[in-house]
Amino acid sequence: MDTAAMSQSLEPRQVYPFRRYGDVTLLPFVIAQGTHSATWTFKANISSHCRPDIIHLYLQFGGLPVLSPLNASFPDGFVTKRQRLHSLSFPTDSELRFINISSPDPGQWFAAAFTLDHHQRIMQKGLFAPCEVYLSSSLTPYLLDEVVDLLPGQATTHRVVKPTYFRFATARELWSLDFNISECKFQGNSTADSCPVIISATAEVPPAAQEDTVDSEVVQRSTTVNCSEGETCGGTMTPAVDAWNYILVEPTIDDPVEFKIFLSPYDCKSAHTSPAAKSRRKENLEMLEKMFSANATTLRTVLQEYLRVPKFPSSCWPSHELAHVNMPDTFEYGYRLDPGPDETNFTSGFNVSLHEPTLITFRVFPVLDSGGTLSVNLHLISPGKDEHGPTNVSLRMVLAYGSRPPLKEDQKSWEWGNKFQVNTSSDGSSRAELHVPFPEVGLWYLGLLPLCYLDDSGNSSEPNWVPCEMESAHVELTINSTACLNNKCGLFGRCFQYISGGMIFSSCYCTSGYRGWGCTDNREARHYSAMLTELLLLTISNVFFMPAVLLAFYRRHFLEGLVYLTTMCASVLYHACDADLSPICVLRPNVLQYCDFLTAVVSLWVTLLCLAEVSMPLRTLVSTFGTLCIAIAVENDRTGFLVIALPAGLGLTLVFGSWVRQCVTRRSCFPHPRFWLISLAPGAALGVVGAALYLGFETRRNYAYVHSAWHALVGLSLFLVLPPKRRCQSAAEKKESVNTCSYVRVEELSDMMPTPELPSAHAPLVIARGT
Repeated sequence: MDTAAMSQSLEPRQVYPFRRYGDVTLLPFVIAQGTHSATWTFKANISSHCRPDIIHLYLQFGGLPVLSPLNASFPDGFVTKRQRLHSLSFPTDSELRFINISSPDPGQWFAAAFTLDHHQRIMQKGLFAPCEVYLSSSLTPYLLDEVVDLLPGQATTHRVVKPTYFRFATARELWSLDFNISECKFQGNSTADSCPVIISATAEVPPAAQEDTVDSEVVQRSTTVNCSEGETCGGTMTPAVDAWNYILVEPTIDDPVEFKIFLSPYDCKSAHTSPAAKSRRKENLEMLEKMFSANATTLRTVLQEYLRVPKFPSSCWPSHELAHVNMPDTFEYGYRLDPGPDETNFTSGFNVSLHEPTLITFRVFPVLDSGGTLSVNLHLISPGKDEHGPTNVSLRMVLAYGSRPPLKEDQKSWEWGNKFQVNTSSDGSSRAELHVPFPEVGLWYLGLLPLCYLDDSGNSSEPNWVPCEMESAHVELTINSTACLNNKCGLFGRCFQYISGGMIFSSCYCTSGYRGWGCTDNREARHYSAMLTELLLLTISNVFFMPAVLLAFYRRHFLEGLVYLTTMCASVLYHACDADLSPICVLRPNVLQYCDFLTAVVSLWVTLLCLAEVSMPLRTLVSTFGTLCIAIAVENDRTGFLVIALPAGLGLTLVFGSWVRQCVTRRSCFPHPRFWLISLAPGAALGVVGAALYLGFETRRNYAYVHSAWHALVGLSLFLVLPPKRRCQSAAEKKESVNTCSYVRVEELSDMMPTPELPSAHAPLVIARGT
């Protein structure tokens, strides 16, 4: 009956640890119309040197999955219940895993995949082999092989031997549709009161067979009738607008079954007067007749009947379709009842009938409409006491996606959907709002159920319902979309836009230990004193560069002193901007980070060149060329290990090469052993310890403390290894010396220079210039 068609396969995509929603990997899929079942296949693997990890995957129709794997809470008023959401967790063992869905909705499906970060280590890029997780996925949809088209309002005869699918389309104004099977014949043209078939009717998706398991959302919009159990063979369904609707007829016997099927649509387009108004006028006339004809004994009964809350009509409620208005910014759009010149104001004011429910419809379009947060705000304007007396008005509302929500049998609430309410008891209770993150693409319904009650209900949980005396109540409705939550993420977060799987979406980047969709979950938030301590550590620890700066200027290493001072300032400014507590950014964070990384590597480079025993022209050339190369490398990959390793390796090679050359030329150890013992060895040891802390022990929890220690150790290391002041030689020494300058201490000159002969009385006295 079914054939595989329109299969989709996605190349392996890397999956990242989850810290915020921006880390998820999105996988897009498309289901075609007439797909009765679909199979998703997933396979995950990890780098060979790593232990297996667990992938968590969520599959959602119509919009991005809304999830909270770290159990962070959502802001107040957030709608977290999603339709057609499936989840799957599996190890990275290269085995195939499947998700089978019967009667999938046609349109866009999204899968969100991630792992959980357990160790939270900060790994140096290029030094440690990363554990990379990749996920392969594919989709195999199964389309209906044979479908019979039906026309509403026309009876047609059919003969079936096996389960057979029918489909039909409806107009937008259609409220409901009745389907009926008659003239059933089987077992050799014999007729009977019952018909051996099971009929299933579903809006927009093909009904699943009786033995298949379907989602609850499909069950809500389905109608199933077993015609073999009764005389009637028919039912009523709510069809989807502007889409195919399907009917499945399954015979319960092996013999052919012949029947006539008829679709009877109920159209509200021609109803000029609402059923509620007609029914209310008729009831009022009947009640007046009863009151005039009642005697003393029957008047009480008549009055009780008058005070009884009337039944709402079951069909053709007043409906308002909102117009979609786009704004220039991403994820910013809204809806208006009557689009006017002021398109930035999305508040629509209108009167709601108090004698029947009201429906508000609006449509979310693909693809940008689904990447933000849709907010619904409603304000019920309370009339004065002179108008409604002791009676208060309550609006019980529901926000539903895809299908029109029905009322419960008692007509006091809605059958399903996201429910909320307002009333006129107080100003605070007259306002309500809902937020839908990543709203599903398609048609949405906002149902308004009016109820009136008295304030004297006492301690009863259920109000004292009474008939509404007024005809209508005024409401102000605002429906609009923004990035994140009203373009904000609380006091401890920032709103960013991400792209994954070809889908653009907004998400909050939380700081200071705050979590959640709007950075409002403070259960793991850090205390103010802890954040202040970390900020002070990361900034004040740069003071350890100051001794190296002062010593460099004192020893006339002006270039090195300027670089150290710039490094200290860049680090202070960057960490002040990157802090969780009241960040202060004099430039863009990306620019400050670049300056911090660049000056740190240049400090290492100029220090090694200062230690090298080379001529001044060569030192200037190598220093300038190296700084230019470092600037390019840092811009290309500022966190890569080679950005630090290459300058360090080349600089050390130049240092030791020049020292070996000096040792051969002087035929003695160079530099002096005292410099090795007092300066070079302790400074190198501090630098190695600092590098070990920086590369191997930093985590997100101890970052402030370990990184501050790194600042202190590097600053002290520069102070110790900085060579002494260079001594310029006299003209007589220049003829005998290979190099013009050498970093030796003044008190060591007597150990390294021959004792000059005393000048004769006639010889000119040559005095060397002081250092």
